[in-house]
Amino acid sequence: MRLLIVSLRGPTNADRRGGAQDYIRAIARPWVRDGHEVTILCAQETLPDGAALPEAETVDGLAVVRVGSASDRAAPLAREAKRRAPEADAVVENIMAFPLALPWRLGAAVPLVAVKHHFQGATFVRSQGLVRGWIGRAMEDGLQPLAYRATPLVVPSQKTAEHVRQQWVTHRATLHVIPPPVALPDPAPAALAEAPTVLYLGALHLSRKRVDHLIEAFREVLADVPSARLVIAGGGPDRAQLEAQAEGLPVHFAGFVSDEEKARLLSEAWVFASPSLQEGFGITWVEAGAYGVPVVGYRVDGLDTVTDDCAIMVEPGDRAALADGLREVLLGPDRRQSLSEAARANARRFDPLRASREFLQVIEQEVKRARG
Repeated sequence: MRLLIVSLRGPTNADRRGGAQDYIRAIARPWVRDGHEVTILCAQETLPDGAALPEAETVDGLAVVRVGSASDRAAPLAREAKRRAPEADAVVENIMAFPLALPWRLGAAVPLVAVKHHFQGATFVRSQGLVRGWIGRAMEDGLQPLAYRATPLVVPSQKTAEHVRQQWVTHRATLHVIPPPVALPDPAPAALAEAPTVLYLGALHLSRKRVDHLIEAFREVLADVPSARLVIAGGGPDRAQLEAQAEGLPVHFAGFVSDEEKARLLSEAWVFASPSLQEGFGITWVEAGAYGVPVVGYRVDGLDTVTDDCAIMVEPGDRAALADGLREVLLGPDRRQSLSEAARANARRFDPLRASREFLQVIEQEVKRARG
Protein backbone atom coordinates (compact mmCIF):
# COMPACT_ATOMS: atom_id res chain seq x y z
CA MET A 1 0.00 0.00 0.00
CA ARG A 2 0.92 3.64 -0.44
CA LEU A 3 0.46 5.31 2.92
CA LEU A 4 0.56 9.05 3.62
CA ILE A 5 1.10 10.12 7.24
CA VAL A 6 0.34 13.79 7.90
CA SER A 7 1.78 15.34 11.03
CA LEU A 8 2.53 18.93 12.02
CA ARG A 9 5.92 17.75 13.26
CA GLY A 10 7.81 14.83 11.79
CA PRO A 11 10.84 12.69 12.60
CA THR A 12 14.29 13.80 11.53
CA ASN A 13 17.89 12.62 11.56
CA ALA A 14 18.88 15.91 13.20
CA ASP A 15 19.11 16.45 16.96
CA ARG A 16 15.39 16.95 17.45
CA ARG A 17 12.98 14.50 19.08
CA GLY A 18 9.47 14.44 20.42
CA GLY A 19 6.94 11.88 21.59
CA ALA A 20 4.50 12.25 18.69
CA GLN A 21 7.33 12.19 16.13
CA ASP A 22 8.89 9.13 17.72
CA TYR A 23 5.48 7.46 17.70
CA ILE A 24 4.91 7.70 13.95
CA ARG A 25 8.54 6.79 13.27
CA ALA A 26 8.25 3.62 15.35
CA ILE A 27 4.77 2.65 14.18
CA ALA A 28 5.60 3.04 10.47
CA ARG A 29 9.10 1.57 10.38
CA PRO A 30 7.88 -2.06 10.19
CA TRP A 31 5.45 -1.12 7.40
CA VAL A 32 8.38 -0.15 5.19
CA ARG A 33 10.17 -3.38 6.02
CA ASP A 34 7.03 -5.25 4.96
CA GLY A 35 7.09 -3.57 1.55
CA HIS A 36 4.67 -0.69 1.98
CA GLU A 37 5.50 2.78 0.63
CA VAL A 38 5.30 5.32 3.44
CA THR A 39 5.59 9.10 3.16
CA ILE A 40 5.47 11.36 6.21
CA LEU A 41 4.28 14.83 5.24
CA CYS A 42 4.97 17.49 7.86
CA ALA A 43 5.59 21.20 8.35
CA GLN A 44 8.94 22.95 8.31
CA GLU A 45 10.80 23.50 11.59
CA THR A 46 14.01 25.18 12.62
CA LEU A 47 16.72 23.97 14.96
CA PRO A 48 17.90 26.07 17.95
CA ASP A 49 20.65 27.59 15.78
CA GLY A 50 18.04 28.85 13.31
CA ALA A 51 18.81 26.32 10.57
CA ALA A 52 15.80 24.81 8.83
CA LEU A 53 15.30 21.07 8.76
CA PRO A 54 15.74 19.38 5.36
CA GLU A 55 12.84 19.73 2.95
CA ALA A 56 13.23 16.01 2.24
CA GLU A 57 15.10 13.26 4.06
CA THR A 58 14.90 9.53 4.70
CA VAL A 59 14.52 8.44 8.32
CA ASP A 60 14.65 4.69 8.97
CA GLY A 61 13.42 4.04 5.43
CA LEU A 62 10.57 6.55 5.78
CA ALA A 63 10.37 9.36 3.24
CA VAL A 64 9.93 12.60 5.18
CA VAL A 65 8.78 15.70 3.25
CA ARG A 66 8.44 19.18 4.78
CA VAL A 67 6.44 22.10 3.41
CA GLY A 68 5.85 25.71 4.40
CA SER A 69 8.10 27.64 6.73
CA ALA A 70 8.68 27.88 10.46
CA SER A 71 6.31 30.87 10.58
CA ASP A 72 3.69 29.49 8.16
CA ARG A 73 3.12 25.83 8.88
CA ALA A 74 -0.44 24.54 9.18
CA ALA A 75 -2.03 26.03 6.06
CA PRO A 76 0.68 24.88 3.57
CA LEU A 77 0.67 21.45 5.20
CA ALA A 78 -3.10 21.10 4.88
CA ARG A 79 -3.01 22.19 1.23
CA GLU A 80 -0.24 19.74 0.36
CA ALA A 81 -2.02 16.94 2.21
CA LYS A 82 -5.15 17.56 0.15
CA ARG A 83 -3.06 17.53 -3.05
CA ARG A 84 -1.23 14.30 -2.22
CA ALA A 85 -4.09 12.36 -0.64
CA PRO A 86 -5.63 11.01 -3.89
CA GLU A 87 -2.28 9.38 -4.74
CA ALA A 88 -2.36 7.32 -1.50
CA ASP A 89 -4.30 4.20 -0.59
CA ALA A 90 -4.86 5.60 2.91
CA VAL A 91 -4.02 8.65 5.00
CA VAL A 92 -3.08 8.75 8.68
CA GLU A 93 -3.34 12.06 10.54
CA ASN A 94 -1.12 12.32 13.58
CA ILE A 95 -3.17 14.82 15.62
CA MET A 96 -0.98 17.22 17.58
CA ALA A 97 -1.80 20.34 19.58
CA PHE A 98 -3.37 22.16 16.63
CA PRO A 99 -5.25 19.67 14.42
CA LEU A 100 -5.48 19.96 10.64
CA ALA A 101 -9.11 18.74 10.49
CA LEU A 102 -8.33 16.50 7.53
CA PRO A 103 -11.75 14.78 7.56
CA TRP A 104 -13.27 18.09 6.45
CA ARG A 105 -10.50 18.84 3.97
CA LEU A 106 -10.28 15.42 2.31
CA GLY A 107 -13.91 14.35 2.44
CA ALA A 108 -14.40 10.76 1.29
CA ALA A 109 -11.63 10.90 -1.33
CA VAL A 110 -9.39 8.47 0.56
CA PRO A 111 -9.64 6.30 3.70
CA LEU A 112 -8.48 8.24 6.76
CA VAL A 113 -7.41 7.08 10.22
CA ALA A 114 -6.45 9.57 12.96
CA VAL A 115 -4.20 9.19 16.01
CA LYS A 116 -5.01 11.08 19.21
CA HIS A 117 -2.24 10.82 21.80
CA HIS A 118 -3.61 12.77 24.77
CA PHE A 119 -5.62 15.83 25.75
CA GLN A 120 -3.89 19.02 26.86
CA GLY A 121 -6.78 20.75 28.61
CA ALA A 122 -5.70 23.58 30.91
CA THR A 123 -2.02 23.08 30.04
CA PHE A 124 -2.70 24.71 26.67
CA VAL A 125 -2.77 28.15 28.29
CA ARG A 126 0.34 27.49 30.39
CA SER A 127 2.33 26.18 27.44
CA GLN A 128 1.10 28.38 24.57
CA GLY A 129 0.22 31.66 26.28
CA LEU A 130 -3.21 33.20 26.77
CA VAL A 131 -4.27 33.77 23.14
CA ARG A 132 -2.84 30.65 21.50
CA GLY A 133 -3.75 28.65 24.58
CA TRP A 134 -7.44 29.48 24.41
CA ILE A 135 -7.42 28.86 20.66
CA GLY A 136 -5.93 25.45 21.37
CA ARG A 137 -8.56 24.67 23.98
CA ALA A 138 -11.34 25.75 21.62
CA MET A 139 -9.96 23.43 18.97
CA GLU A 140 -9.60 20.52 21.39
CA ASP A 141 -13.04 20.94 22.98
CA GLY A 142 -14.98 22.13 19.94
CA LEU A 143 -13.36 21.65 16.56
CA GLN A 144 -11.80 18.23 17.10
CA PRO A 145 -14.94 16.44 18.35
CA LEU A 146 -16.86 17.69 15.31
CA ALA A 147 -14.16 17.25 12.68
CA TYR A 148 -13.20 13.71 13.71
CA ARG A 149 -16.64 12.51 14.79
CA ALA A 150 -16.88 9.94 11.96
CA THR A 151 -13.15 9.18 11.69
CA PRO A 152 -11.65 5.96 13.08
CA LEU A 153 -9.43 6.95 16.00
CA VAL A 154 -6.38 5.18 17.38
CA VAL A 155 -5.56 6.10 20.99
CA PRO A 156 -2.71 4.82 23.21
CA SER A 157 -4.63 4.04 26.39
CA GLN A 158 -8.04 3.47 27.94
CA LYS A 159 -7.56 6.83 29.67
CA THR A 160 -7.56 8.68 26.35
CA ALA A 161 -10.40 6.50 25.04
CA GLU A 162 -12.56 7.38 28.06
CA HIS A 163 -11.91 11.07 27.49
CA VAL A 164 -13.12 10.71 23.90
CA ARG A 165 -16.24 8.88 25.04
CA GLN A 166 -17.06 11.31 27.85
CA GLN A 167 -15.97 14.71 26.54
CA TRP A 168 -16.42 14.60 22.79
CA VAL A 169 -19.59 14.72 20.73
CA THR A 170 -20.71 11.11 20.29
CA HIS A 171 -17.94 9.42 18.34
CA ARG A 172 -19.62 7.51 15.56
CA ALA A 173 -16.59 5.64 14.19
CA THR A 174 -14.53 2.86 15.70
CA LEU A 175 -12.23 3.70 18.61
CA HIS A 176 -9.10 1.53 18.72
CA VAL A 177 -6.92 1.33 21.86
CA ILE A 178 -3.43 0.35 20.73
CA PRO A 179 -0.53 0.89 23.16
CA PRO A 180 2.25 2.74 21.36
CA PRO A 181 5.28 0.87 20.05
CA VAL A 182 8.10 1.02 22.57
CA ALA A 183 11.59 -0.07 21.59
CA LEU A 184 12.43 -2.79 24.07
CA PRO A 185 16.11 -3.69 23.84
CA ASP A 186 17.54 -6.75 25.47
CA PRO A 187 20.39 -4.98 27.25
CA ALA A 188 23.23 -6.64 29.10
CA PRO A 189 22.90 -6.60 32.90
CA ALA A 190 22.84 -2.96 33.91
CA ALA A 191 26.18 -1.48 34.90
CA LEU A 192 24.86 0.84 37.59
CA ALA A 193 26.69 4.10 38.06
CA GLU A 194 28.90 4.15 41.14
CA ALA A 195 27.08 7.19 42.51
CA PRO A 196 23.34 6.79 43.24
CA THR A 197 21.89 8.30 40.06
CA VAL A 198 18.44 9.71 39.42
CA LEU A 199 17.57 10.09 35.72
CA TYR A 200 14.98 12.33 34.09
CA LEU A 201 14.47 11.97 30.35
CA GLY A 202 11.98 14.19 28.55
CA ALA A 203 10.97 17.70 27.60
CA LEU A 204 12.05 20.67 29.70
CA HIS A 205 8.63 22.25 29.55
CA LEU A 206 7.17 23.17 32.92
CA SER A 207 3.55 23.32 31.80
CA ARG A 208 3.35 19.50 31.77
CA LYS A 209 6.70 18.21 33.06
CA ARG A 210 7.38 19.61 36.51
CA VAL A 211 11.13 19.14 36.46
CA ASP A 212 11.32 22.03 38.91
CA HIS A 213 9.51 19.82 41.43
CA LEU A 214 12.05 17.07 40.79
CA ILE A 215 14.97 19.41 41.48
CA GLU A 216 13.45 20.50 44.80
CA ALA A 217 12.70 16.88 45.75
CA PHE A 218 16.27 15.95 44.86
CA ARG A 219 17.53 18.77 47.09
CA GLU A 220 15.74 17.06 50.00
CA VAL A 221 17.13 13.64 49.03
CA LEU A 222 20.70 14.94 49.24
CA ALA A 223 20.33 15.37 53.01
CA ASP A 224 20.11 11.57 53.34
CA VAL A 225 22.02 10.52 50.19
CA PRO A 226 24.80 13.13 49.86
CA SER A 227 26.57 11.15 47.11
CA ALA A 228 23.50 11.15 44.85
CA ARG A 229 23.41 12.93 41.52
CA LEU A 230 20.62 13.91 39.14
CA VAL A 231 20.92 13.67 35.35
CA ILE A 232 18.40 15.67 33.32
CA ALA A 233 18.35 14.69 29.64
CA GLY A 234 16.26 16.49 27.06
CA GLY A 235 15.67 19.99 25.77
CA GLY A 236 12.99 22.62 25.94
CA PRO A 237 12.20 26.28 26.53
CA ASP A 238 12.62 26.15 30.31
CA ARG A 239 16.16 24.78 30.44
CA ALA A 240 17.78 28.06 31.50
CA GLN A 241 15.28 28.49 34.36
CA LEU A 242 15.92 24.94 35.55
CA GLU A 243 19.70 25.34 35.35
CA ALA A 244 19.47 28.42 37.54
CA GLN A 245 17.30 26.53 40.04
CA ALA A 246 19.80 23.65 40.18
CA GLU A 247 22.90 25.84 40.60
CA GLY A 248 25.20 24.44 43.28
CA LEU A 249 23.58 20.99 43.23
CA PRO A 250 25.07 17.80 41.69
CA VAL A 251 22.75 18.09 38.68
CA HIS A 252 23.96 17.46 35.14
CA PHE A 253 21.98 18.75 32.15
CA ALA A 254 22.77 16.38 29.28
CA GLY A 255 20.67 18.15 26.64
CA PHE A 256 19.44 16.18 23.64
CA VAL A 257 20.83 12.63 23.70
CA SER A 258 21.22 10.07 20.92
CA ASP A 259 19.69 6.61 21.15
CA GLU A 260 23.09 5.24 22.15
CA GLU A 261 23.55 7.84 24.88
CA LYS A 262 20.01 7.26 26.14
CA ALA A 263 20.74 3.54 26.42
CA ARG A 264 23.89 4.28 28.43
CA LEU A 265 22.05 6.63 30.78
CA LEU A 266 19.29 4.09 31.38
CA SER A 267 21.83 1.34 32.03
CA GLU A 268 23.55 3.46 34.68
CA ALA A 269 20.47 4.92 36.40
CA TRP A 270 19.38 3.72 39.83
CA VAL A 271 15.92 5.25 39.49
CA PHE A 272 13.92 7.01 36.76
CA ALA A 273 12.03 10.14 37.86
CA SER A 274 8.83 11.25 36.13
CA PRO A 275 7.39 14.49 37.55
CA SER A 276 4.85 14.73 34.72
CA LEU A 277 1.35 16.04 35.36
CA GLN A 278 -0.03 14.71 32.09
CA GLU A 279 0.71 11.65 29.97
CA GLY A 280 -1.23 9.87 27.26
CA PHE A 281 0.61 6.62 27.94
CA GLY A 282 4.04 7.07 29.55
CA ILE A 283 6.45 5.62 26.99
CA THR A 284 9.53 6.60 28.99
CA TRP A 285 8.24 4.56 31.93
CA VAL A 286 8.27 1.42 29.77
CA GLU A 287 11.67 2.28 28.27
CA ALA A 288 13.12 2.62 31.77
CA GLY A 289 11.51 -0.65 32.80
CA ALA A 290 13.14 -2.47 29.89
CA TYR A 291 16.47 -1.63 31.52
CA GLY A 292 15.25 -2.65 34.95
CA VAL A 293 15.07 0.93 36.21
CA PRO A 294 12.25 1.57 38.73
CA VAL A 295 10.05 4.61 38.13
CA VAL A 296 9.21 7.19 40.79
CA GLY A 297 6.80 9.85 39.64
CA TYR A 298 3.48 11.60 39.79
CA ARG A 299 0.45 9.38 39.36
CA VAL A 300 -1.60 10.04 36.21
CA ASP A 301 -5.17 8.91 36.79
CA GLY A 302 -6.49 6.38 34.32
CA LEU A 303 -3.15 4.97 33.21
CA ASP A 304 -2.09 1.41 33.95
CA THR A 305 1.20 1.57 32.04
CA VAL A 306 3.11 0.77 35.22
CA THR A 307 1.98 -1.09 38.33
CA ASP A 308 2.68 -0.77 42.04
CA ASP A 309 5.05 -3.72 41.72
CA CYS A 310 7.47 -1.85 39.47
CA ALA A 311 6.93 1.85 40.26
CA ILE A 312 6.26 4.27 43.09
CA MET A 313 3.68 6.79 41.90
CA VAL A 314 2.59 9.59 44.24
CA GLU A 315 -0.01 12.34 44.20
CA PRO A 316 0.71 15.02 41.56
CA GLY A 317 2.41 18.06 43.04
CA ASP A 318 3.45 16.33 46.29
CA ARG A 319 7.18 17.06 46.22
CA ALA A 320 7.74 15.59 49.68
CA ALA A 321 6.24 12.27 48.57
CA LEU A 322 8.34 12.41 45.41
CA ALA A 323 11.45 12.81 47.56
CA ASP A 324 10.34 9.94 49.82
CA GLY A 325 9.95 7.67 46.80
CA LEU A 326 13.41 8.52 45.51
CA ARG A 327 14.93 7.88 48.95
CA GLU A 328 13.11 4.55 49.19
CA VAL A 329 14.76 3.31 45.99
CA LEU A 330 18.21 4.83 46.52
CA LEU A 331 18.57 3.65 50.11
CA GLY A 332 16.91 0.25 49.81
CA PRO A 333 18.87 -2.21 47.65
CA ASP A 334 16.36 -5.02 48.23
CA ARG A 335 13.45 -2.74 47.37
CA ARG A 336 15.24 -1.50 44.28
CA GLN A 337 15.97 -5.06 43.14
CA SER A 338 12.35 -6.09 43.58
CA LEU A 339 11.10 -3.08 41.63
CA SER A 340 13.73 -3.66 38.95
CA GLU A 341 12.70 -7.26 38.29
CA ALA A 342 9.03 -6.28 38.13
CA ALA A 343 9.86 -3.37 35.79
CA ARG A 344 11.49 -5.71 33.26
CA ALA A 345 8.49 -8.05 33.38
CA ASN A 346 6.07 -5.15 32.97
CA ALA A 347 7.95 -3.76 29.95
CA ARG A 348 7.59 -7.07 28.13
CA ARG A 349 3.83 -6.44 27.94
CA PHE A 350 4.40 -3.84 25.22
CA ASP A 351 5.50 -5.47 21.97
CA PRO A 352 6.40 -2.81 19.36
CA LEU A 353 5.79 -5.09 16.38
CA ARG A 354 2.36 -6.04 17.68
CA ALA A 355 1.38 -2.37 17.99
CA SER A 356 2.53 -1.64 14.46
CA ARG A 357 0.68 -4.63 13.01
CA GLU A 358 -2.53 -3.82 14.89
CA PHE A 359 -2.42 -0.27 13.55
CA LEU A 360 -1.88 -1.55 10.00
CA GLN A 361 -4.87 -3.84 10.41
CA VAL A 362 -7.00 -0.80 11.27
CA ILE A 363 -5.83 0.89 8.07
CA GLU A 364 -6.46 -2.23 5.98
CA GLN A 365 -10.00 -2.48 7.37
CA GLU A 366 -10.71 1.10 6.33
CA VAL A 367 -9.26 0.51 2.85
CA LYS A 368 -11.46 -2.58 2.39
CA ARG A 369 -14.50 -0.71 3.66
CA ALA A 370 -13.87 2.17 1.25
CA ARG A 371 -13.56 -0.27 -1.65
CA GLY A 372 -16.88 -1.80 -0.77
